[in-house]
Amino acid sequence: IVNFVGENSDGTFSVEGRKQSYTVKKTDKTVIVYNSEKQTDLSKFVAGNQIFLVGRLNDDGTFDARLIRDFKNLEEGGAIS
Repeated sequence: IVNFVGENSDGTFSVEGRKQSYTVKKTDKTVIVYNSEKQTDLSKFVAGNQIFLVGRLNDDGTFDARLIRDFKNLEEGGAIS
């Protein structure tokens, strides 16, 4: 669970963890869910949103995102359909 910071000009986006910031890359396999609905981009997310992020760490210290999901609705029992 990290805080969404915003999209970068190179197609990546930034998140803040407990101790540091990370750069995350979307891939053709990335699933984005907001308010229990599958999305095609990150336009619904704003800086400060808590997100549930599942990804793979790359050798360069960035992550490839597999799942990006808003955390608020996950806490409220939202389900991925």
